[in-house]
Amino acid sequence: MKSLFSNPSTFIQGPLESILYIGVGSSIDLSDLKCLNPKRIALVEGDPEAAKQLALSLANETSCQVLPALVKSDGTVTRFFRYSLPFLNGILGIGKLNTLYPRLNVIKELDVPSTNLWTLLGTLSLPKTGKGLLILDIPGQEAAILESAYPEQLQAFEWIIVRGCKSALQEGAQTLEASIAHLEEAVFKLVVTDADSDPAWPVCLFQYDHRMANLQGELAHQTRLLLGRATKIEEQAQSISALEATLAANQKELDGARVQQKQLTKKNIDLGAALALSDSKVTPQATEIAALQAELAKQTSLAEEQAPRIAALQAELAKQTSLAEAQASKLAILQTELAKQTSLAEAQAPAIATLQTELAKQTTRAEAQAAQIADLQAELAKKTTLIEVLGKGRTQQDNVYKEVSQERISLRAEVEKLKAHNQQLEELLAGQQARTKLIDNEFQKVEGQIDLIKEIFLREKK
Repeated sequence: MKSLFSNPSTFIQGPLESILYIGVGSSIDLSDLKCLNPKRIALVEGDPEAAKQLALSLANETSCQVLPALVKSDGTVTRFFRYSLPFLNGILGIGKLNTLYPRLNVIKELDVPSTNLWTLLGTLSLPKTGKGLLILDIPGQEAAILESAYPEQLQAFEWIIVRGCKSALQEGAQTLEASIAHLEEAVFKLVVTDADSDPAWPVCLFQYDHRMANLQGELAHQTRLLLGRATKIEEQAQSISALEATLAANQKELDGARVQQKQLTKKNIDLGAALALSDSKVTPQATEIAALQAELAKQTSLAEEQAPRIAALQAELAKQTSLAEAQASKLAILQTELAKQTSLAEAQAPAIATLQTELAKQTTRAEAQAAQIADLQAELAKKTTLIEVLGKGRTQQDNVYKEVSQERISLRAEVEKLKAHNQQLEELLAGQQARTKLIDNEFQKVEGQIDLIKEIFLREKK
């Protein structure tokens, strides 16, 4: 990791509230971390003996806490392997590592209790918000730990550094791509990587993308609004259905009343005919006729009373139907807006990946603008000569002088702009050259380390 982050302040903006480093080993040079001015540093090591050595070496560091803890996703007792190369120590079996390190072997195996990341955070009582840095130096294991965490828990850190595996050579290992995918899902953007200088164990630096998080929050808010409005529309549809059912029932009742009215009318006619045939039954028939007429009047009155209610229900049904159509139109507009915001969020993702391409374009553009400045200066000289030649005619000279003066001011302003832009491009090129020089220095250090390892290997072989 130091091949890329020997000076982390180049990439990380301090000061930091806290630094949590998981997988430290038996020793560490804190100068690289202290340059970020953290208020607290927590170092975690899963090998009990390595953690003990680390604590002894940092006994005088008051702002630094060492915790012997093996961090896993499930927090169970786990078999821990110590290898002949200590930086590979961990819970992953040797697998195909011999393809990289032919003389690699297991020195010792032991069972170690483990804990999960968020239990560890509770034990350390680190701030849940603010500018924090999480370092996972456990290649092949970091993806499982990240996947077991909620995005809200990871977002307690502003920066995350991960060292992973290019290829899953060890048993149970996951590649760095799995970690990158999970962190991008948790709204972290990849800032820089040293995959070129260390292909087997690449290191990546991620930063929490506040803009993307705000976009996702706005999308979630809009989605909740849409769901709420959809619920209201559904409730209104149910209310319309209930009104239609009531209207149908009233209409059925009215139809029944009309049928009864027809039956009573027919019965009245029949009774009138019967009255004409039998005078002896006049009184009972008259009483029955009166009762039937009263019932007929009652049913007629009931039908008349139901008519306004039916009309009101029909008007309410039309009103609810119009309201439902308006809500459906609003829902379609909101869905279109949601699709636009989703497209905007997706369009922001590849912006960082094009930075180096844009720098190359700016360099080419600077060269083209330098040539343009020379052309403009030549054009300015031509204009000046033209002013001297046209000195014979005063009126014409004044007009031409005014025109040329305006062009001269415009050209000078354009030249100043181009000079300022050229200076910005030169500063960008200088920054890029400084970064390239830094990477070259680190690469030379790595080559020195490789030569040292070769020398140790040759000595062991002898």
